[in-house]
Amino acid sequence: MSCSNSYQMKACLFSLYFLLVSLVQLFAQDTFSIVAVDAATGEVGSAGASCLDNSDITGGVLIISDPHPGRGVIHTQAAWVPANQNNASNQMDLGDSPQEIVDWLQSNDAGTPVNSTIRQYGIADFDSLGNPRAAAYTGVNCMSYKNHIVGPNYSIQGNILLGQQILDSMEARFLNAEGDLGCKLMAALQGANVAGADTRCLAEGVSSQSAFVRVARPGDTLGTLYMDLIVTETPFGMEPIDSVQELFDIFMAPQIPVPNFTYVDSLLEVNFTDASLGASAVAWDFGDGSAGTTQNPFHIYNSAGTYNVCLTAKYKCLSATYCDSITFSATGIDGYTESRRLLVYPNPGNGAFTIESRTSILGAELAVVNAEGQEVMRIQNLKGNLVSLDLTNLPKGVYIVRITTEEDLYTAPLVFE
Repeated sequence: MSCSNSYQMKACLFSLYFLLVSLVQLFAQDTFSIVAVDAATGEVGSAGASCLDNSDITGGVLIISDPHPGRGVIHTQAAWVPANQNNASNQMDLGDSPQEIVDWLQSNDAGTPVNSTIRQYGIADFDSLGNPRAAAYTGVNCMSYKNHIVGPNYSIQGNILLGQQILDSMEARFLNAEGDLGCKLMAALQGANVAGADTRCLAEGVSSQSAFVRVARPGDTLGTLYMDLIVTETPFGMEPIDSVQELFDIFMAPQIPVPNFTYVDSLLEVNFTDASLGASAVAWDFGDGSAGTTQNPFHIYNSAGTYNVCLTAKYKCLSATYCDSITFSATGIDGYTESRRLLVYPNPGNGAFTIESRTSILGAELAVVNAEGQEVMRIQNLKGNLVSLDLTNLPKGVYIVRITTEEDLYTAPLVFE
């Protein structure tokens, strides 16, 4: 076609516009993604990947992502049209729910030609009371394999997939991951780290060519998201999800907890104290085949020896481990065995304990002493070899039970947690 006169120029420009729009829709067959919100923190976020990169369309898969800090997040994908994404954003700003936005987009498709059956949407937000909600739509003519999964606070969607297993794996990783929304989104994305997850990338041996994880906190703006990890393109054969993981690890590094512990032992009985920095939870390996998650545990070893005790400090999806070798000698072991005549159970316990003596304590006196050596409870003239204690009105911690008879003094530690 000649574009020499004004009329022909307009026709050429219209044809060029139609071609560009068609190419955008062709190239933007964006593949697997997740949108989610966290009612506990008010965070909104999303993650996604596609076998398109910056050379196909500026930003690669990032074009699908539309976070609204404090409100929700929208993904428009498959045959992507900018106008549909803008319309979805406007509807969210007007207060529509995810399902209302999805319904509106189907009825008001902005493509050229109009065809909502080749679109795919995933939306999650908070209602006016802060409750999470989500919705999704997959057009019947999206390129297969295509589907979506909707949960209470998330939606996972994809097209041109290797199969349903990609979406299922993303959901399982998201639901089972420890930590905050960023941790869960990164885990979900790793759930699709399979060669050919987007089947167009199978020959390259990667899942995709571009990927991202984004989290917005209330008060963020689109230019300053709390977490904005983007890989718009990678060299041939390099996995972009792994590249996003590297960015994620760097981002989270300042939050890695520092594990440490101290201990006080009496023969084979040990009081461990967590001295970690920045940890929200701990896990113990006592080196004798037993483990625990109590922050400051009391542990009894069965025999003398050297034990490699390890403490893992956890925060969000981060963890670090510190180990120390502890040696217990057999010196005084006869006295230790004698002290085992006094049993406490459950130990640790939640405030209600039973004290059992293997020898007669009829008429004896019982005292409970705290870690500072202060007596906090006394029972005189015991009636039998079983005594019930209620410490629920006392602070949690380590206590010593002492039973005094005319001939002996028996002691045993007690842990109230």
